[in-house]
Amino acid sequence: MFVCRKFLIIPCILLFVYAWRRRRKYLQGLLPPVCGYSWPIVGLAHMWINGSLCDPVDSTVIGSSFSEKAYLLEEPVEELFGNSLMMTPSWQKRRVVLEPVFDQLCSQLDVVNQQSTDMVKELAENIEDDSFNWSSSIRNMVIKTMFATTFCATNENFAKYIDLFKQAIDDITDTLFSIHSNVFMHNKVLYNFSKLKRRHHNGTLALNNMTDEIVIQKKASLKSKLDNSDDQKKTVDTDKTLLDYLLELEELGVYPEEDIVKELIAMIFSGYATISNTVECCLHLLGSHLEVQQKLKKEIYEMYNGSKRNVSINDLKELVYLEAALMETLRLCPPVSMVTRVVDKEVQLRKYKLEAGSKCLLGIYGINRNEVWGSDKNHFKLERWLNTGSKIPYLASYGFGERSCIGKQLSLNILKVILVHILREYDVSTNGKVLKLKQELFVGPASQHIVHQRASYSQAENV
Repeated sequence: MFVCRKFLIIPCILLFVYAWRRRRKYLQGLLPPVCGYSWPIVGLAHMWINGSLCDPVDSTVIGSSFSEKAYLLEEPVEELFGNSLMMTPSWQKRRVVLEPVFDQLCSQLDVVNQQSTDMVKELAENIEDDSFNWSSSIRNMVIKTMFATTFCATNENFAKYIDLFKQAIDDITDTLFSIHSNVFMHNKVLYNFSKLKRRHHNGTLALNNMTDEIVIQKKASLKSKLDNSDDQKKTVDTDKTLLDYLLELEELGVYPEEDIVKELIAMIFSGYATISNTVECCLHLLGSHLEVQQKLKKEIYEMYNGSKRNVSINDLKELVYLEAALMETLRLCPPVSMVTRVVDKEVQLRKYKLEAGSKCLLGIYGINRNEVWGSDKNHFKLERWLNTGSKIPYLASYGFGERSCIGKQLSLNILKVILVHILREYDVSTNGKVLKLKQELFVGPASQHIVHQRASYSQAENV
């Protein structure tokens, strides 16, 4: 009994000393608070971070001045993403190579239009079903869109992988959250002997094997087309995917072959959950703010006049109210609630000083709801994005500086196309239910209350 108490007392003393020293530094202005006004960090993971910033100015300084990321779950994240852009030490050179690729992908909307059209048809089949699972439908559509954008838009041989990818990604996402929320899993020894370690390894291995199979098949397919006519080659070139571009870069010697699989996994993994959750949150906010929804539907109606044609890249530039709706959704419901930085030299902020070697958490959720957004910071207000005469605070949802999300514009284009297809066909409502968020690995709606009915164009016209 004495031995048991001894082992309990020692950790308590160490924890007290740590908390006392940390509070002393905080009172001296050397460190910001552990969590500040950011979204609460689950478990005790925040104890390994030196401070949390939710001040937009200080966060922008840290995020733009320091580029090295600090990972709470370095080992499982590294196993999943390998030497992709997200993790590689040579990320600057890699980003220079990949930015033109993502610029090209932004303009290729055929895949998104097709998948959105299919979802609209599914909605029509469930028009009278109030229990229709919007979340499942949206996620199925987004995984198909991300799969086609990443691997192949039309090849039926790859269709068998889509459900397997979705299942593997969902399982890995749940596993990473379980690891993140369990303080004992932040100990490498305990983690390496845990069931979560094996579960994460098996899910990652499944993604690696499937992606590798697709890459091999794609290479064989491209090789077989070398004997085709020039016209056939041009037809293929108009429908390039991320895999096509990476194989071209590999052939040019500017992208390593061994990193292709991990880059593809990073693309589809990060895009699937973030885009799905943002679509759900936006529809929920529009369904609970019907006057905003009708103004948006008026803009869409005036653009298409009842037509069901595909959404073009030029259309997206004209849909300013839709842009505002998305920006406000991303402000209130950032799919990623925090990013981290390693501060490699001492820096003086407005209220705090961070020592060299500090690890700092930038709370995106808190930054996006800071006082700089006004007294209505927690309200869904599109006018803040439409008033060109006022300076808009920095939106942190896509990260900071050179390490911000490389797929920002691509994701925004995908989101806009999806929302146009849905809203020009249907009115959505939440029957007065207020959106509540839940923090797992990504931020998303805690529950579903969306219902839909056929759109009333006459009503949209008269707004």
